[in-house]
Amino acid sequence: MPRKPKRKERAVDDIDRAQENEQRDRALALANARRAPALPATGGCHWCDASVPEGAHFCDVSCREDHERELAARRRAGLHK
Repeated sequence: MPRKPKRKERAVDDIDRAQENEQRDRALALANARRAPALPATGGCHWCDASVPEGAHFCDVSCREDHERELAARRRAGLHK
């Protein structure tokens, strides 16, 4: 008759599977982020068109967050990939 795994052994297996899933999900998220098109540096804020330093994309955190929320909403609506 096969030996039934001990409760502790099963817990370790569950933890191992959870860690493997987390590592896989993290790797996929990083790969997707790397494939996302980068915004070009235009000299102006991509949200409000205010002047920004060379290489910057937004004038402040608020504009960046507003832009990210808009993109997320457009993705959810199927309007932006």
